[in-house]
Amino acid sequence: MITIKWSLCLIFYLSNSIIVIAKHLCLPDQRDALWEFKNEFYVQEFDPSANGDTDIEKWRNNTDCCSWDGVSCDPKTGVVVELDLEFNGLNGPLRSNSSLFRLQHLQILDLGSNNIWGTLPDSIGNLKYLRFLSFKDCNLYGKIPSSLGSLSYLARLLLPHNDFTSEPTDSVGNLNQLTDFQLMLLNLSSLIWIDLGDNQFRGMLPSNMSSLSKLKYFDIGGNSFSGTIPSSLFMLPSLVELDLRRNHFRGPLEIGNVSSQSNLSLQDQVLSWIAAAIGYVPGVVCGLTIGHILTSYKHQRDSLWGFKNEFHVPSEKWRNNTDCCSWDGVSCDPKTGNVVGLDLAGSDLNGPLRSNSSLFRLQHLQKLYLGYRNRIVLTITSFGSLSYNDGLKGELPDSIGNLKYLKVLSLRGCHLFGKIPSSLGNLSYLTHLDLSYNDFTRGPDSMGNLNRLTDMLLRLSSLIWINLGNNQFRGMLPSNMSSLSKLKYFDISGNSFSGTIPSSLFMLPSLVELGLRRNHFSGPLEIGNISSQSKLQLLHLGRNNFNGPIPSSLGSLSYLTHLDLSDNEFTSEPPDSMGNLNRLTDSLTWIDLRDNKFRGILPSSMSSLSKLEYIFIGGNSFSGTIPSSLFMLPSLVLLDLGGNHFTGPLEIGNISSQSNLQHLNIGRNNFNPGIVDLSIFSPLLSLGHLDLSGINLKISSTVSLPSSIYTFILSSCNISEFPKFLRNQTMLSYLDISANQIEGQVPEWLWSLPELRYVNISHNSFNGFEGPADVIQERGELHMLDISSNTFQDPFPLLPVDSMIFLFSSNNRFSGEIPRTICELDNLVMLVLSNNNFSGSIPRCFENLTLSVLHLRNNSLSGIFPEEAISHRLQSFDVGHNLFSGELPKSLINCSALEFLNVEDNRINDTFPSWLRLLPNLQMLVLRSNEFHGPISSPRDSVSFPKLRIFDISENHFNGVLSSDYFDGWTTMLSVVVDFVVEVYILGRSYPKSVDLTNKGLKMELVGSGFKIYKTIDVSGNRLEGDIPESISLLKELIVLNMSNNAFTGHIPPSLSNLSNLQSLDLSQNRLSGSIPPELGKLTFLARMNFSHNRLEGPIPQTTQIQTQDSSSFTENPGLCGLPLKKTCGREEDEEATKQEQDEDKEEEDKVFSWIAAAIGYVPDQRDALLEFKNEFSIPSPDSDLMLILQTTAKWRNNTDCCSWGGISCDPKTGVVVELDLGNSDLNGRLRSNSSLFRLQHLQSLDLSYNDLSCTLPDSIGNFKYLRVLNLLGCNLFGEIPTSLRSLSYLTDLDLSYNDDLTGEILDSMGNLKHLRVLSLTSCKFTGKIPSSLGNLTYLTDLDLSWNYFTGELPDSMGNLKSLRVLNLHRCNFFGKIPTSLGSLSNLTDLDISKNEFTSEGPDSMSSLNRLTDFQLMLLNLSSLTNVDLSSNQFKAMLPSNMSSLSKLEAFDISGNSFSGTIPSSLFMIPSLIKLDLGTNDFSGPLKIGNISSPSNLQELYIGENNINGPIPRSILKLVGLSALSLSFWDTGGIVDFSIFLQLKSLSLYHLDISANQIEGQVPEWLWRLPTLRYVNIAQNAFSGELTMLPNPIYSFIASDNKFSGEIPRAVCEIGTLVLSNNNFSGSIPPCFEISNKTLSILHLRNNSLSGVIPEESLHGYLRSLDVGSNRLSGQLPKSLINCSYLQFLNVEENRINDTFPSWLKSLPNLQLLVLRSNEFHGPIFSPGDSLSFPKLRFFDISENRFSGVLPSDYFVGWSVMSSFVDIIDNTPGFTVVGDDQESFHKSVVLTIKGLNMELVGSGFEIYKTIDVSRNRLEGDIPESIGILKELIVLNMSNNAFTGHLPPSLSNLSNLQSLDLSQNRLSGSIPGELGELTFLARMNFSYNMLEGPIPQGTQIQSQNSSSFIGNPSLCGAPLQKKCGGEEEEEKEEKDKDKVFSWIAAAIGYVPGLFCGLAIAHILTSYKLDWFMRIFSCFSSPLKK
Repeated sequence: MITIKWSLCLIFYLSNSIIVIAKHLCLPDQRDALWEFKNEFYVQEFDPSANGDTDIEKWRNNTDCCSWDGVSCDPKTGVVVELDLEFNGLNGPLRSNSSLFRLQHLQILDLGSNNIWGTLPDSIGNLKYLRFLSFKDCNLYGKIPSSLGSLSYLARLLLPHNDFTSEPTDSVGNLNQLTDFQLMLLNLSSLIWIDLGDNQFRGMLPSNMSSLSKLKYFDIGGNSFSGTIPSSLFMLPSLVELDLRRNHFRGPLEIGNVSSQSNLSLQDQVLSWIAAAIGYVPGVVCGLTIGHILTSYKHQRDSLWGFKNEFHVPSEKWRNNTDCCSWDGVSCDPKTGNVVGLDLAGSDLNGPLRSNSSLFRLQHLQKLYLGYRNRIVLTITSFGSLSYNDGLKGELPDSIGNLKYLKVLSLRGCHLFGKIPSSLGNLSYLTHLDLSYNDFTRGPDSMGNLNRLTDMLLRLSSLIWINLGNNQFRGMLPSNMSSLSKLKYFDISGNSFSGTIPSSLFMLPSLVELGLRRNHFSGPLEIGNISSQSKLQLLHLGRNNFNGPIPSSLGSLSYLTHLDLSDNEFTSEPPDSMGNLNRLTDSLTWIDLRDNKFRGILPSSMSSLSKLEYIFIGGNSFSGTIPSSLFMLPSLVLLDLGGNHFTGPLEIGNISSQSNLQHLNIGRNNFNPGIVDLSIFSPLLSLGHLDLSGINLKISSTVSLPSSIYTFILSSCNISEFPKFLRNQTMLSYLDISANQIEGQVPEWLWSLPELRYVNISHNSFNGFEGPADVIQERGELHMLDISSNTFQDPFPLLPVDSMIFLFSSNNRFSGEIPRTICELDNLVMLVLSNNNFSGSIPRCFENLTLSVLHLRNNSLSGIFPEEAISHRLQSFDVGHNLFSGELPKSLINCSALEFLNVEDNRINDTFPSWLRLLPNLQMLVLRSNEFHGPISSPRDSVSFPKLRIFDISENHFNGVLSSDYFDGWTTMLSVVVDFVVEVYILGRSYPKSVDLTNKGLKMELVGSGFKIYKTIDVSGNRLEGDIPESISLLKELIVLNMSNNAFTGHIPPSLSNLSNLQSLDLSQNRLSGSIPPELGKLTFLARMNFSHNRLEGPIPQTTQIQTQDSSSFTENPGLCGLPLKKTCGREEDEEATKQEQDEDKEEEDKVFSWIAAAIGYVPDQRDALLEFKNEFSIPSPDSDLMLILQTTAKWRNNTDCCSWGGISCDPKTGVVVELDLGNSDLNGRLRSNSSLFRLQHLQSLDLSYNDLSCTLPDSIGNFKYLRVLNLLGCNLFGEIPTSLRSLSYLTDLDLSYNDDLTGEILDSMGNLKHLRVLSLTSCKFTGKIPSSLGNLTYLTDLDLSWNYFTGELPDSMGNLKSLRVLNLHRCNFFGKIPTSLGSLSNLTDLDISKNEFTSEGPDSMSSLNRLTDFQLMLLNLSSLTNVDLSSNQFKAMLPSNMSSLSKLEAFDISGNSFSGTIPSSLFMIPSLIKLDLGTNDFSGPLKIGNISSPSNLQELYIGENNINGPIPRSILKLVGLSALSLSFWDTGGIVDFSIFLQLKSLSLYHLDISANQIEGQVPEWLWRLPTLRYVNIAQNAFSGELTMLPNPIYSFIASDNKFSGEIPRAVCEIGTLVLSNNNFSGSIPPCFEISNKTLSILHLRNNSLSGVIPEESLHGYLRSLDVGSNRLSGQLPKSLINCSYLQFLNVEENRINDTFPSWLKSLPNLQLLVLRSNEFHGPIFSPGDSLSFPKLRFFDISENRFSGVLPSDYFVGWSVMSSFVDIIDNTPGFTVVGDDQESFHKSVVLTIKGLNMELVGSGFEIYKTIDVSRNRLEGDIPESIGILKELIVLNMSNNAFTGHLPPSLSNLSNLQSLDLSQNRLSGSIPGELGELTFLARMNFSYNMLEGPIPQGTQIQSQNSSSFIGNPSLCGAPLQKKCGGEEEEEKEEKDKDKVFSWIAAAIGYVPGLFCGLAIAHILTSYKLDWFMRIFSCFSSPLKK
């Protein structure tokens, strides 16, 4: 029996690891039943660290359900016949109407080991074909339903470990129904296996059970059966095992007349136990033939028992007084009794596997399973949270090698880590090895560990199965793996392996499946010379970094069925890249190429793959038409083409009615509007899933689609009315028609669709539902309804009571009380009613709901929170912006899964809820703007929020003092922590949580990943007092800190400088004293700071970050002096202040260090030293989930062996600690000089990387005299390197990189570390010269000094580093010549000295330069070089003529220097060279490529921006792999024609740049015939005549600044980026755009002679930039622009367009520039019934038109980008249009503002915020709201008819540089406040009716007198007219009051002024060089 059981387990285990793809898809009703069954339960992932889902969580509704994990279908009929969901985390009752019972063809049903509770429904009898039924370990109870008797085919029934019962009164009847399947359940005669063990059955067994003639296994142990055992049981002829233990049987044992042929195998221990129980063993027992009696030696049993006792095992089934061979999971040899098999998978073992474990005494073991083959056991505590048992932990002991007979070893999912012991290589019989789902890794030395691992594996030549997936292995695989000749299965997915895949893997003769997914493999895929006999069937390479083409040798894998290359960077044209895949016509069934960089047209060869069933190519850049032959593949069931650039027409060919295609996705492509006719899908009769999202469809009224469609996605299809054809889709289950333009009511017939379950109609304009109020409720079942973002009004729809799970109804117009009918939705999980007009209170009946998400924000709800309405399963609770009062409900304490809590802007009156700290997952707490009060900390209570990201308690009444350690334990803000931010996915759609946060005027909408970034603390607007807590400095991930408007005292802590990510700091309006710490100036991200209204004193630090602040940030501090304040500091005052500042800094620093560090004592024991070292740091509580994930020290225990602790390795002989690996262990605190760490004096390896040590490196580090490896990477070290480091004479690896404040010079004594092999000091702040003593490090192989601040030249001693392989000196400030001694570094492979100031000068330039670049002539030994980067230096002179001997060179980059002479042809003959970048130098002469003999690998050649002349050499044709070529600025010697580029005709170019070459004539036809060409730049030449183009697949064409004439050719209509500006084109814009191009994103036609109207049809949804300025276009502005939701730039200046103001453009969400200047626009620009708001507009130029009318006072309200510094940065600041070199074609516009010409390019658009309404007929007052636009740079309102006074609010425009109000009718005086606008360089008030004296402010007085003329009553300088007497200034204060009154009214009227701002760069800082360019524009205007 044990052998059979073990075999079944092994088969089940192996079967779970092999992907089986069904040949036929399941029927729609079967799929829907499965999907609905899944949604009847909460499904929890078992192991959050495993990065994988349960079987059921991998189901996707848009795929074939027969391919779903756990599902098997009949290959002929497609019905589901098997459902195996054991261990799948199902939680909930099995209802009698469950959709499970619709799967009436089920033969196998296994739901064991789930949390299914309740009674077993009677409906189970509907599954009449069941042969196997298992509900083991399911928490079921009650009686077994009698309907089970109808399952006449049932052979196996497993119901153990439940709570099934039978009442004593019907013990015969009901019990017979359970066990006597002959007498009671006559039809169950097929049963061979019955397991009813461990339930609560009672009563007697029936006397006659002999008719169960097939029964082999009968187990009812662990119940309460009584009476005698019927003798008929022993006479069953097939019975093999009988278990009646642990019942209440009594009386004599009567076995009866047993045949000698009985197969019953009993164990003597069992018989003895039975005999003892009944008191009598009749002699007839001796007549039994008891075969295979299993005995065990005592030491075997003792070993097993001892092994069990090494762990905490909650459920114990082994008994010490029984035969161990009968124990669960134990198998013995039947002859010897030795234990040969141990299967304890999923047995909940907890504890480390020790090296002396008694397990290793079982030396005959052949099979060992300790993994969680069915996943680790989990206890579900709440929706969204898990508590789990860790299983085995620690390192895998070396003793594993003692089990020398081991054949199968499975340690899957055991939480093991560390090294793989080399002793594993001794297991010569090992065939199966599974170490997956652990944490095996060794951090920085993982490569060494990996080599040990692979060497060990290569010795195990018997291996046929290896699974190392989901660990943390790093490094490269060995190049030769041919010794594993028997290997069939190799899976290392989910690690961090890198490098290339060894081709030897593909040549293993037995390999069937290869899994390498989710690693970091890179480079081209090289498979090698594969034999045609390769057996490889499944190849999984997805989610790596492969690039280049698909190797043609893949076609040699003749057995290949599955090919997964998804999520890589494979490129090039498909006909080349797919190679010989068409040779796989007889095997390939699955191909996945999703999410790569494929482009071009799909190859025709794909249609020859006749066996293909699944094709995934979505997320690429395929273009052209979709081949109709694809649809005719006979076996095709799934085709995913979504997210490409396919264009029309779409033809699916003559499809036969036998088509199997069921899943089709062509959404998110570039089909032109109306080109896709929905009716073309009618022939696809099997179609079930159809995704057409983003396609403008043509839908006829008579269209008829297959009734089999169950999923229909029509999102963003520009549909304007509800599709009526849907009423015939009777199988429709999921419907998404969101984001369309449908208005009116939802049709009543929609709810009559019988299978409809999920409906998404959001983001339309629906306003109600047709039919009666209960129209939706009557439809019966509906799981999800999303009606958000419409205009629905009351009444709220009635919904189905039993089935509704997800309800989204935000952003509508519902009002009144929340409907009580919602409380009837028993299964509701998510309820979102935000942004409506609901009033009243939260219904108390919400207590009936178990919600995980409840969002009610922004309504008018009031009252108190009903305690009982808070579901314990809440994850997100948002009731902000309502009128709630009372206290915060204490029932929130039960919400252990709560992550997001927001109650802002209510009237809650309560004390601080410190009890919320007990919520382990709380990430956001917002209490802002309520009536909370009292202290927020208590001396006897610590407040620690370990996962909190946002803490906002501002604008309340909190008071009291914060303790110094208040922020201790706020772990997520301490370090970069990757948390699980839960997203809700419903059928593939994400519903992320979002929250609006306001921090002192900055509005932030955080969605999804935003919560991981913006870590915020805001305690402003309270009454807190005392010192600012020192512990605030620990929160180094903090982004925003606002403590303003309190009563804090004391000094500003200098330790705030530790907050290296801080972007906004506000300490204003407190009582702080002392000076401003200069260290704050080092915070490079700190863009905003405010210290105003305190008691600070002394000079303001002169650092850049502080000096960029406005003076208002420092005002009202009487003792402060220095810039930017006007008050200057005296010299003595400066010196005294500096000294005082230094003393205070030292005092504060000592105070911080004293506070962080913990006192330690001396204990000589190693374990005590480690524990004391751990206790020196602030580490989160061991009970937190975060500890289990991140902290190595979490399980250190004082009563255990420290050598078994995580991160510890000991000397096996002496027991001393020799290795300490605590990398990324969340240690927070200072490493002190007397730390107990330094008592571990035998340490050889110390890794403390990525901890926050925040200290100088102690001098005590020199005590580690045996240390070999020291890794302190990223530890926040500061100060200088201690001199004691020179004492570490054995040191081989030293890494101090990424310590941003590590300063000083490199010690000269570092040259004493003569054993050093690796030295990494990158990204620090080292200065000074490199000491020559580094030349003593002769063993050094890797030297990385990049990103530092060194000075001087490289020492000549660098040439002594003979072993050096990698030298990286990038960005180090070095200068001078490279020492000649570098030529002796013969092992050097990688040299990067880019971005320095290295030079080569004077007459020795030839020799000096040869020393730099000619490593054959000058550095003869550098033949190993593969990568050379000398770019961006100051090298001069010529390259040597012979460089061909650098045979390994792959990349050579010398761009951005001053190299001259000719380019040596020898460069092109280097066989391995892939990239050659010689751009931006001074090369000259002809280009000579030379005689290339072998095929060149060169792919990228950049020689543009040099002085090369002469013809293009014919030898360029030998560069057969060339795909990118830049020949710009070729010295053609004058005007030439295109023939000089004729040699390019034969190349397979993808990108060609020949701009600025003085080419004349016409573009030849052959250019357009290049099949692979996609990006062409011929700008700045002299082409003339008509532009003749042939139809071609070019995506980007730039031909500006030429002399083309005639009409624009129709061939351009297929191009996505078209730039033809500054030519002589005439005629109209081609109408062909309307039918051909939906990909058009850039259309620039400015400065031609085009006429006619702009065709409506030419403007499509993807258009981003339209510039047709300076032409002769007429007519109206096309209304089709309203569809261009991506449009950012619109310029139609200087045309003849006659139209009214296009106010409808305000609906374009991304519009940034609008230029209508100099046309014939007319009429008002404002309508009383319409609000005009351009939230992202930066440029508004409507000058020189005929606009008229009055602008209202609030006209500019809502112009957000001009109002606030919160910029909305365009995600694509430059359009990438020229291929892989990432050259950008920036959006540019020339603006003319009253003589000031500005050409704005790229980031210029972010700066020059401009309004120009000049030369129109506008009248009335200048709108007061102009004062809101404080980011405005240029304002021109001249030449209109404005009247009234100049608004004093203009003084708010603090960034204004140019102001022109001339030639209006303005009156009154010039406000003196304008003189305070320090940037205002130009102003003009001339020709108005102004009066009074001209203010004497500096900015005003610097103007010329012409700025004031034409105002007869103005007087004073600079005018000659003087003022008599004193002028009155009465109205000034009144004007101010008027402005403030208006602003208050505006705020009151528009309370959410800035709500629409997104915060991609919320705290972006100004760049000073931008302003310098602005001023240069004023002084020297650019030419147009």
